[in-house]
Amino acid sequence: MFFQQQVEHFETLISEVKNIVLNISAKQQKIEKDVQAIKNTIKDNNKKFKACAEAFNQTKIVCEELTERICDAAGVISNL
Repeated sequence: MFFQQQVEHFETLISEVKNIVLNISAKQQKIEKDVQAIKNTIKDNNKKFKACAEAFNQTKIVCEELTERICDAAGVISNL
């Protein structure tokens, strides 16, 4: 056949392109998994930071109330 050599060359190129596309696809899937893992980590960290901020705020409120009570108690004791 007259075009046999060109056809074989074309088939070789198509095979190489297919392998490249499969390689890129595998890398893309890995990247998607990595990005999803990062998203999950950020989501978990966000929950932890919110809990930490809430605990800090509660501790701050309790310390302020305790300070007021100590001041009030000190005033009562000094008035005795």
